[in-house]
Amino acid sequence: MQNHISYLHQLLRATKNKELMEVYISVALRMFAFSLVGVFVPVYFIRDLGFTVNGVLMFYLVWAIITLLFTPIATKMAVKYGFKNTMLLGLPIAVVYLILLYAMKSYDIHYFWAAAASAISMQLYWIGFHFSFAESSDKKKRGEEVSWWYTILLVVGLLGPIAGGILIGAVGFKVLFIIASVLM
Repeated sequence: MQNHISYLHQLLRATKNKELMEVYISVALRMFAFSLVGVFVPVYFIRDLGFTVNGVLMFYLVWAIITLLFTPIATKMAVKYGFKNTMLLGLPIAVVYLILLYAMKSYDIHYFWAAAASAISMQLYWIGFHFSFAESSDKKKRGEEVSWWYTILLVVGLLGPIAGGILIGAVGFKVLFIIASVLM
């Protein structure tokens, strides 16, 4: 118990910088929301939407291609409109991605649109995040600050799928998509 308190004390001491703490909180919430759903998307495609394994692979191939093509655009947007604005723009698009995923079950929506929304939201958020992190972190303490960032990602990345699995078992995908959307 003493070690956990010591780690929390170190995190608070390391993040006296308000902007950096906002970046940490933002990445923790977004990562938790996506880790609730992310690992279960292929299961949802196969079990609920009737995709084949090849269909799931095509979804991720489309996602990767759009990510590749949109990265330079997201970078230019971050420079032109601001890092935080770009990050914020990525969040409603991520919610659209979750809505599209769920709507695919009831409506004739091609997986391309969900893959595109996911890729675009991810690039807008992460490009803005990296610029914002570099701007708000202390050059002399950057190694420590990056390690806290990775620690946060690791912890929420482990807790999210566990919580997501419990939620799917208890209330199904629809409620899980809603909770992830609200966390965004």
